Amino acid sequence: MWRQRSKDAVVVMSIKDYEELEAMKADYIKHCFESAKEDLAEGSVVDGETFLKRL
Repeated sequence: MWRQRSKDAVVVMSIKDYEELEAMKADYIKHCFESAKEDLAEGSVVDGETFLKRL
């Protein structure tokens, strides 16, 4: 019996779209980093265990 795999194998997009997607991801990571630095400077931090319990 043949079974279809549940994972996607390929995504096709233009290089322009790919570069825009990568740029958006980089901008988001930069935003998260800057936000984390601001939180740390303000003392607004949560330890990992507390964070996971709040999920």
